Amino acid sequence: MFNSTRTATASSTANSSFVGTSVVQGIQNETNFILYASGQATNHSQSVSYGALEQTPHNYVHGFVGEIWAPLCLHLIQFSGRTTT
Repeated sequence: MFNSTRTATASSTANSSFVGTSVVQGIQNETNFILYASGQATNHSQSVSYGALEQTPHNYVHGFVGEIWAPLCLHLIQFSGRTTT
């Protein structure tokens, strides 16, 4: 699907500290769902706690791809104390 707001290209490479095998495997080992995914929301737009899956690879990829939600996702990553480079 074409989206003119994307900045990633076919040659772009995601940072493995957010999406690498060891990161994803570590997240997959979490047995507490709230820490794994997120807290329970009462509607889709409600802001709740971010689990490791939501915060780390998911939000990073939105920022990496550069779609319209990128500024918010990059802000959430920076707020968490991680860097995107």
